[in-house]
Amino acid sequence: TGDKKISDVTVAQAYGGMRGVRGFVCDTSSVSAETGLIIRGYPLLEITHLLPEEVFFLLITGDLPTAEELADLKSQYSSQAVVPSYVWDVMKKMPEDSHP
Repeated sequence: TGDKKISDVTVAQAYGGMRGVRGFVCDTSSVSAETGLIIRGYPLLEITHLLPEEVFFLLITGDLPTAEELADLKSQYSSQAVVPSYVWDVMKKMPEDSHP
């Protein structure tokens, strides 16, 4: 609930980089000195073999994709991967010293 207290913070902790202070609520991942990074219930070291698309699917849905879901996601990415020629035309006309 919105009124639930998640942490007490001292000035020293704030100046010290907030180590050991729970200061952010996140449903997709958590991190601690003891367990490391946990993504949707999976320790990071257990999912390092996954494809980026599989990790994306896990973050969005909370589940690992089936072979069919992974193929569909890759297909969707591929269909969006082509940059329209007008975008390249605009970029070529920009001054070389333009800020990114």
